[in-house]
Amino acid sequence: MRVFHTLALLVLCVPASLFAQSPTPGLGAAAAKGPEGPIATAIAEIVKKAHHPKLKWPEFPHYRDELERFYGETAYQPAWIEVSGARKQAGDVLSVLNVSATRGLPPEDYDVTYLEQSLKNLGPATPPQDVAFLDAALTLLLMRHISDVHIGRINPKNLGLGYSIEQKKYELASLVRGGIEKDRIRQIVSEAEPEFLQYRKLKGALAALQAALKGGAMPPLKDVTQKKVLPALAERIRMVELALERIRWFPDVRDRKAIVANIPAFRLAGFDAGTKDGKAALGMNIVVGKAMRTETPVFSGDMRFIVFRPYWYPPYSIIKKEIVPGIKRDGKYIQKHNMEIVAGMNDDAPALPASAENVQKVLAGSLRIRQKPGPKNSLGLAKFMFPNSHSVYLHGTPAQALFAKPRRDFSHGCVRVEDPAALALWALADQPEWTAEKIKAAMNGSKPVRVDLQTPIPVLLFYTTVIVLPDDTIAFYEDIYGMDKDLDVALKAGEPYQP
Repeated sequence: MRVFHTLALLVLCVPASLFAQSPTPGLGAAAAKGPEGPIATAIAEIVKKAHHPKLKWPEFPHYRDELERFYGETAYQPAWIEVSGARKQAGDVLSVLNVSATRGLPPEDYDVTYLEQSLKNLGPATPPQDVAFLDAALTLLLMRHISDVHIGRINPKNLGLGYSIEQKKYELASLVRGGIEKDRIRQIVSEAEPEFLQYRKLKGALAALQAALKGGAMPPLKDVTQKKVLPALAERIRMVELALERIRWFPDVRDRKAIVANIPAFRLAGFDAGTKDGKAALGMNIVVGKAMRTETPVFSGDMRFIVFRPYWYPPYSIIKKEIVPGIKRDGKYIQKHNMEIVAGMNDDAPALPASAENVQKVLAGSLRIRQKPGPKNSLGLAKFMFPNSHSVYLHGTPAQALFAKPRRDFSHGCVRVEDPAALALWALADQPEWTAEKIKAAMNGSKPVRVDLQTPIPVLLFYTTVIVLPDDTIAFYEDIYGMDKDLDVALKAGEPYQP
């Protein structure tokens, strides 16, 4: 086996002269003295240059500060190798990295072969430079792996996605130092993994597919696609690895109600606060933005209010490309579509004449067009607002027939929900005055009604082409926006990933 099981028993007669002092962690006074001894000096040089020539990806500019904090506490004395030999925790690092494939992270990306051979060959004749290389590698590779497991390798903002991982980032120097002192290397890696049930299920799916690749039984699969050529087994494994990467970007919303809309699956799920079994309290079909034209952005926000029987204020792009040309073709276009010209986006703004002059002002941007509330309104009878820079929200639609189609990317970017009344009832569950009857009355009233939520609800517009269904079937969806390809290319570029 690749794991060096006997490492804990390895006793090496490394000359004490290579160490300027005992490498006991936490020697704050030692940091002021600077590195002493050939090993410490070599470690300090590796950290200073943020370059490790023995590794697959030698550059580590984004981890240099963490390594400076980690080694600076002990004047750059080695953390994993003592005068008597390699510490047991060094073997734990190797063991953890050796099974990184179970988390969708290739062991070769963490130089396990180099670590294994270096630990095996460690002895009295090992040059100080090589001891320094090994010690620094153990620290850096463990830090990388913990970060990769916890927040992903790729920062979603660098793919143009609206998820923030900043608040989730660890202070890696103290975390790893504590793992050594308390002998908790394996535990801190395990604790870094997302605690979502879907993440655990995807790990199980990955293991089953990896076993099938080696000749084992194929787990139950479901392909939701219009393509005739289905993914090969190796491609399915990669899709699961990408799904695991994306879940690592998720904010921790387990203590709150939350909405997750998965774009490739064309499905929305509502989860109650504290859900532990992974079961959604609410689920429905959705329509998302048209691929290659008006794609729904991937981001998270907080739903803050609902508007029943809303007006629709078309964005300028739709006004310019669709509505104004329609008016020019048909003088009664505005009336036929239940629209009116207004001076602004205030629902109380009076309607203005649909004159040629006013249409030109609409085209110039000084006047607006809005569609009056009602069952034919493009937003349906409710919109669910989570203010964002994309001007995207959830809403109903009069085009209910679209929900029966297998592929549902038809919108201009917003997300159309199949059952807005059910979504509103679930969202307003902690405001009991909003009964199903009151919601129905508001949706069919005479004017818009705004309802502010007492507690904002996180909305996660998400993109994953693989999920594990409640019956443990692994469902694969078409990569409609090509985001799997983009993420795969970014990951294969390798370290240093931009934080």
